[in-house]
Amino acid sequence: MAMHQRPPDLGTSGTETSVTPRSGDEELPLLMIRAVKAMVADVAARKAEDEAVSASGFTAVHGIAARYIEGHADITIVELAAHLRVTKQSASEIVGALDREGYVARRPHPADGRARVVELTDKGAVGLARSRRLWAEVMADFEALVGPGDLDVVAPRLEAYLDAHPAAP
Repeated sequence: MAMHQRPPDLGTSGTETSVTPRSGDEELPLLMIRAVKAMVADVAARKAEDEAVSASGFTAVHGIAARYIEGHADITIVELAAHLRVTKQSASEIVGALDREGYVARRPHPADGRARVVELTDKGAVGLARSRRLWAEVMADFEALVGPGDLDVVAPRLEAYLDAHPAAP
C-alpha cells in the first residue's frame, strides 16, 4: 500500500490516507480515458441517430472549442490552444475546420493588428446548442448511474488537478 497526503484544498483534512494501488486496466487514468472515449462514442452514436446533427460535421473537439470561443471575447488561436492544451498548429487546424464549415469567423484583433480573433457564427451557435444537448443527455445517463452527489465531488477535483498541473501542448 502506498501512503500519500492529499492537498487540503481538495476537501480533505490533509491527513495521510492509505491507498490500494490499482493494477492493469483498473488504473484510474486508464479508466478515465476509457470513460471519456465511451462518452464521445455515445455522443457520436446519438449524433448519427439525429439527421440534422449528423449532417452538421460538428465533432466533439469542435464542441469543446466552440464552448470556449462562445464564453470569451476576442479569442485568439494561441489562447484557444492553451485552453485545449494543444499546439498552436492543432488549434489552427481546428479553427480552420470550423471556419470551412461556417461555424466560426475570423476578424482582426481590436488591439493587436497582427492577431486575429475567432468568434462563433449563428451556424456555430446552433451547432454548439446541438452539441450541448447531446452531451447533456450523456451526462444525465452518467448521473443516473453514479448519482448527483458523486458528480458534485468528482468535477471540482478534476478541475483542481488540471489547475495544479498545467500541461504544455
